[in-house]
Amino acid sequence: MKGKVNLLIIGAQKAGTTSLYYYLKQHPSIYFSEVKEVNYFAIDEFYKRGVKYYHSFFPNHKNQKIIASAYVHMLPDPKCPERVKEYNPDMKFIVMLRDPMKRAISAYKYAIQNNWEKEEISFTKAFDLESERLKSDKPNYDNMYFYNGLYYHHLSNWMKHFPKENFIILKDTDLKHNPEQVLSSI
Repeated sequence: MKGKVNLLIIGAQKAGTTSLYYYLKQHPSIYFSEVKEVNYFAIDEFYKRGVKYYHSFFPNHKNQKIIASAYVHMLPDPKCPERVKEYNPDMKFIVMLRDPMKRAISAYKYAIQNNWEKEEISFTKAFDLESERLKSDKPNYDNMYFYNGLYYHHLSNWMKHFPKENFIILKDTDLKHNPEQVLSSI
């Protein structure tokens, strides 16, 4: 691959990132990774494989100006900003946000549907389990319904490593009701 990835959609989970990905993927100047959710920066095992491994997700890149990837669990993952900065200190970011409670409920239902959460664990009980889950060596952000919605906390961590000018922060409702305007602003 020529060049480096220079745009990441980093979150939030269940906030319209997949729709945004499909819209942007149609643009001729943007080349997205062949797989939407490239978890290279978040998963130690993959990160240790190095940049060549990461770049293997971009086999058909030609001369597009923007080389992009997405992974919603990078937003809450505290190790990702430093890793991304090491890779490309000029990286640009798109962050999609959704009402935290609506996002949490949607994520919980999605986790049940995908067997990431046991059906017998209620939404309230899942919230209670988060402090324990966060202590894990490998937290599963698919099961972090409250924590993933702490947008200020997560964005503050990212903005310690990158200037706020590198971020476009969008609301899911804006994409839903005014997609042309949102895409134009991007």
